[in-house]
Parts: sequence; structure tokens; C-alpha cells
Amino acid sequence: MLLFSSPNMVVQVNFITADWIPFGRAASARYKIHKWEPVFCHEEIILRTVFSPYFKRKAFPRDAKLLYAELAHIVARERALREKMLFGIPTRRRVEPSALKHKICEECKQIPFLSAVELRNPDTRCKTYFCSEHWTTLQKEGREEFVALYTHTDEELKQALTKVKEASISHRKIAKKEIFPVPQQPIIID
Repeated sequence: MLLFSSPNMVVQVNFITADWIPFGRAASARYKIHKWEPVFCHEEIILRTVFSPYFKRKAFPRDAKLLYAELAHIVARERALREKMLFGIPTRRRVEPSALKHKICEECKQIPFLSAVELRNPDTRCKTYFCSEHWTTLQKEGREEFVALYTHTDEELKQALTKVKEASISHRKIAKKEIFPVPQQPIIID
């Protein structure tokens, strides 16, 4: 499998989330190291899968287990970054996920899907975006103001973790019954 090579990867990822999960974090790290603009956002793929109305009905135990491990990592990292961010930025605002979808961090060239810092310059009316990891590299000069933007609250992220954990437990019981049904009468093969 050729990894991270074309924009068509986005289409492929939408259909093979469970197969993609182990490689998503590595792909994001690789893009960040080389400062390449990504064609997808790993966090967005994970959260869209979890918040999908079909997740609870169609998730298999393996998928839910992989999703839970990855989502737990994403949530823990995001909460740590937000704690640092909230000490230095008094202004916070919740935005829709689509609002940050096309914003790129000026430092690492990544999509800040869960949270970002907007640097507003009132003189030029210019807005610059940074991910929650790289906003600390900024030097405030003049009248610029920082605004912390986030797409999901901490409570929503906790609920997503609970939802995935419940799905992995409940589907484990259901999957055994559906996949390996026990015949009521012996099957006779001619």
C-alpha cells in the first residue's frame, strides 16, 4: 500500500477507517515534520466516525477497540494542550468544525481541527491561525489579540470516549451471536 501519496487518500480513508487508524497518527507526524499541508485531518476522521449516526449500529469490536485507543490518545493530548492554552488566552470561542477545516497552522502547516489560536491584528484586519501546540512561539507585538477557538468541548470529548467504550463492550456480545450462530437442527449436506 502506497501511503500518504495523493489527494485520493481522503476518499480511501473514508471507507476504511479501521484499517487506517494505526497509520493516521504516523501520517500526521510525518506531515508535521516535513511541514507539508495535509489532504486530510486524522482527528477529523476519528471524530466524524465516532459522531456518525451509523457508528453504534455498524461498529465491530475491532473497530471500536482501535477507535477507543486512538480517541483516548487524542483526547488526553488535546486536554493537556488546552490547559496550557487557557492560561495565556483569556478570550475563547466555540466554532463549528467546518470553520477550522480550511485553516492551516502557520508554523507546522497542519489543520487544527479540535482547537486553534487566532491572532487578530486590528490595524490590518488580518487573521493568522496557529494550532494549540505552536501558539506559544508567537510574540505579541503591538495591539494583536489572541482568541482560542475550539470545535468540541471537553465534555463532548468525554462523551465520545464513553460512547466508543460502550460500543466496544456491547458489540462484542452481539457480534459473537450474529457471526457464529448456533444451528437449532443439524445441517445435512448431500
